[in-house]
Amino acid sequence: MQLVNLNTTESRDVIVQAGAMGEHNFTSARVNTGQETQTVPINGVYLRVQLPPNTEIDLELGMERFVNAPSYKHPW
Repeated sequence: MQLVNLNTTESRDVIVQAGAMGEHNFTSARVNTGQETQTVPINGVYLRVQLPPNTEIDLELGMERFVNAPSYKHPW
């Protein structure tokens, strides 16, 4: 997944859900900012990404499929 913040002065927060109804679970995220690559362990349905101004990142997300009951639950 590629995320881009085109705003030159403000950061942006993005919440990514594993599956349309949260039926999957994220296990890891490999983050490539172009300058460095970092792998972060995750164990959850949601992933919050903070994008600084004028940035682009590539995420490679690991996941377990169909491990949660589908839900309309919000991440906040």
